[in-house]
Amino acid sequence: MPLNKDSTNQNIQCIDLVRSLAILMVMAGHLKPTLPLPPPAFRWGWDHFQRTGPDGVLVFFLVSGFLITRIIDEGLGGILQPKWKYFYIRRIARLLPLFLFQICLGLILVWLFSDGSKKFIYCFKLPDPGTEFSFWVSLFTFSFNWGSAVFSKAWNGVGHHWSIFWSLAVEEQFYLFYPLILGFLGKLKNVVGFLLFAALVSFSGGFLLNAMGVVVPVDVAGYLFSYGHIAAGALLYLLVKRYGSFFSKNSRVSFILMAAGLVLMLPVFISDWGRVNFLIAPGIFLFLLGGIHLRFFQSGYLKLLAAPGKYSYGNYLFHVAVLFFIHPFLWNLNIILAFAVFVILSTVISALSFRFFETPANRWVRETGNSFS
Repeated sequence: MPLNKDSTNQNIQCIDLVRSLAILMVMAGHLKPTLPLPPPAFRWGWDHFQRTGPDGVLVFFLVSGFLITRIIDEGLGGILQPKWKYFYIRRIARLLPLFLFQICLGLILVWLFSDGSKKFIYCFKLPDPGTEFSFWVSLFTFSFNWGSAVFSKAWNGVGHHWSIFWSLAVEEQFYLFYPLILGFLGKLKNVVGFLLFAALVSFSGGFLLNAMGVVVPVDVAGYLFSYGHIAAGALLYLLVKRYGSFFSKNSRVSFILMAAGLVLMLPVFISDWGRVNFLIAPGIFLFLLGGIHLRFFQSGYLKLLAAPGKYSYGNYLFHVAVLFFIHPFLWNLNIILAFAVFVILSTVISALSFRFFETPANRWVRETGNSFS
């Protein structure tokens, strides 16, 4: 499906399906340590799938780069002369309401349920006393990834309700200057060159620094690696915009690209090699490049599978709190059923949040921000 003007608010179901995969990877990664081992028949598959939790965030980054570049291109001024105020108001409206709600929710749950139990520590533990200032500063300045890298030992660990905010920090650091850089570059070929350079530096940065004798901690290397996935997603959007009509008319080519992406992604789920996550960017890139243009992925039969991805922002921020409350019930279920209940309940809560909180708050922030124009 070629992208048309004024389509920003239209969901691309193939994108939502990929986001569903990403959030399922993250949720499986957080669920696995909290439940008994599954029966031997499921153990190998579940163990390999839950390992991909951190990789699910990389999938999110690539999709985010695609969608944010789409928003900029279809907004005021287009991709070469983006109106930064329009972009930032939209970004704040989408991000901030649920972000602030989750912080308040976390503090309320800490106040109500702080008992030193393993479950509480796993989900909601705050930094040790005396280290809170660095925690809150990094959280509210969207530098939580670097804050956790520098102060993690002093914090003595934090619950997953808080630790997941590192990914929002990575995104906002990239998008803080993104529209300004696009306006400065001025020409599409310069934009492509910049994104290629950003992806290359990001993907190779950790290896190059290590080769130069600079010791790069694993988490820092992961953060550097993340920016490249956002740049790859932006490049994907530009490629789809330029050649979308060709791919839509040549379904065989689109199918081959989609299948090639699946083949590249397969080792991520079955391999024991720690470095296999370098296949995520090319795998998801090719899968989406082909899949976006295949009508099969727009089928109504896939809507339920796309639902976790459609509400993935809420799922990402709510799922730890959901796990905290339903964990005793999940303990008595087999791992497959427990995971299904976990995903369904988190998605329902996220859909309700989107309908009754996020959408009205988004509208209010945008109307308020635009009134100052």
